[in-house]
Amino acid sequence: MSNRKYNAEYIKYGFIAIEHGGECLPQCVLCMKTLSNASMKPSLLKRHLESNHAEKKNRDQSYFERLGVNAKRHRLDQTGQFHQKKVGIVKASYEVSLLVAQNMKAHTIAESLILPAAKALVRNLIGREAAAKLDSVSLSNDTVKRRIQEMSGDIAEQVIAGVKDSKFGFAIQLDESTDVAKCSQLLVYVRFIQNNTVKTELMLSQELATTRKGKDVFNVLADFFKENELDWSKLVGCTTDGAPAMLGRKSGFQAYVKDVAAKATFKNHEFKDDLENDEFISRLAYLSDIFQALNLINLSFQGTNSNITIFISKLQAFIRNLDVWTKNVESKQFGMFQLLTTLPVEPNDKLSQEINDHLKLLRAELMHYFPDLVSCTYAVNPFCIDPAFLLIGTGEQEEIIDIQVDDTAKAKQKECSPIDFWLNMGSTYPTLARNAVRQLLVFPSTWECEQGFSALMAIKCKSRNRLTEPGHDFRCAVSKVVPRIDLLVHKKQLHLSH
Repeated sequence: MSNRKYNAEYIKYGFIAIEHGGECLPQCVLCMKTLSNASMKPSLLKRHLESNHAEKKNRDQSYFERLGVNAKRHRLDQTGQFHQKKVGIVKASYEVSLLVAQNMKAHTIAESLILPAAKALVRNLIGREAAAKLDSVSLSNDTVKRRIQEMSGDIAEQVIAGVKDSKFGFAIQLDESTDVAKCSQLLVYVRFIQNNTVKTELMLSQELATTRKGKDVFNVLADFFKENELDWSKLVGCTTDGAPAMLGRKSGFQAYVKDVAAKATFKNHEFKDDLENDEFISRLAYLSDIFQALNLINLSFQGTNSNITIFISKLQAFIRNLDVWTKNVESKQFGMFQLLTTLPVEPNDKLSQEINDHLKLLRAELMHYFPDLVSCTYAVNPFCIDPAFLLIGTGEQEEIIDIQVDDTAKAKQKECSPIDFWLNMGSTYPTLARNAVRQLLVFPSTWECEQGFSALMAIKCKSRNRLTEPGHDFRCAVSKVVPRIDLLVHKKQLHLSH
C-alpha cells in the first residue's frame, strides 16, 4: 500500500501531520489522537471530526490552525511546562462547569456567554495573544455536562464515605414532589458526624419511575443503601412529611423502614386539619388565628441549626398552650385569638363548643403524629437532671453525676451548641454523648427537602424540562462538599478535549 501524504487542507478537519517510524500520520488537534496512515483521507478525517467533536465541526479553519500551531509547539517543549499548561486548561474547564451548576444555568452558557466574555476581558486587559489561549479550554455543552457528572459523582462519593464513618450513626429526611415535566422527584438528605462536626448533605436525588406509594419509595432507598453498602442499623432517625404514603401503619414508607431499622426515630413534619371552611366569619377568624399559630411553630422548626430537642421542647410548649386555650374557651375567654376578638359579635355557645372540640382534636392529632415526645432529657442541659430519673445499669447515672461536678464541661456547655458540646465530651462521657448525639442528629422537619425542591425546580424549569439527568447539576448546586477537582484532573489523560 502506498504511503499517503498529508495535504495542508486537512487542517480544516482539525488534523496536522506527524512523522512516526518514517510514516506520515494524521493527528487531531482537538483530542491529540493519532490515526493510521490509511486514514489520511478527507472523508475519514471529516468523519472523526463529526463523530468525536460534533460541537467543533462548524468552526472556521483559523481556529484549527491556531490549535495546530499550539500542538506543534507542545511537541518541542521538553521542560514539563506543556503538562502543567494542560493541567491548568482542564482544571479551568472543571471550575467553570462547577460555577454553571452552582448558579443553576444551562450548560450551553459556558460556551455561548462565559467564554466570549472571558476572551473580551482578557483581550482588552492583557492582549489578543492571551485571549486566543482561552480557545484551548473546552466548554462545549457535552463537556460541561460531563464535568458536572464527574464532580457530582465525586461529591456523592465523599458524602457516602462520611456517612459510613459516622460513629454515632446518621439520620435522614425525605420528601417527594412533582416537577414541571410531571415527573415525581424523590429527595433524601442525610445528617452525620464527620471530623467531629455535624454535616447535612444531599444523599439521593432520583426520579420515581413507578408509583409514589410507600413501598416504591422504600425500594428506591433500599436499592441505594444496598448499592452503597450502607448499614440500616446505623439509621437513628427518619423524618418525612405527613402524607399517607409515608405514614401508613402497614404499607406506608415508615412501616417498611421499621422492619429494617427498628431503633430509628420517626418524625412527620406536616400538620393536618379535618375542618372545612364555611360561610361564618367567626369560624373563618378562628381558623385564621389557629393556622397563624401553626405557621409560627412550623417556621420555628426550620433552619439549618434546628434539632430534634428544640423541636420536642417547642411542640410540648404548643400542646400545653392548647390545653390552656381549651380551658379559656370553656370559660368563654377568647383573648388568645386576635382576629376572633376583633369581631363585633362574640362566639355563641355553638361556636364555642366547636372551637373547644377543635382544640382537643388538634391536640389529639399532634399526639397521633408525634407520639414519641420523650426526649433524651440531658441532651440540651445535663447539669439540671436528677440522676435518679435515668436508667439504672446503663452508666448514665454515674456519668451524669461526674459531668455535673466538671467545671470544664460546664464552661464548654456555655460556649457551643448542644451537639458540638457532646462531640467534645465523647471521650470523657461516652454513654451520655452517644445517646445525646444520636438524638440531636435526627432532622426535626423536612426543611432541607423543601429548600432542595426549590433549587431543583429552578434547574429543571420549563425551558429545560427535557433535561434527562438534573440530579448531577442539583448535587453540585446545593452541596457544601467541594468536589476534588485536582483529583479529577489527575485521573485524566490530559488531552485538550477531555
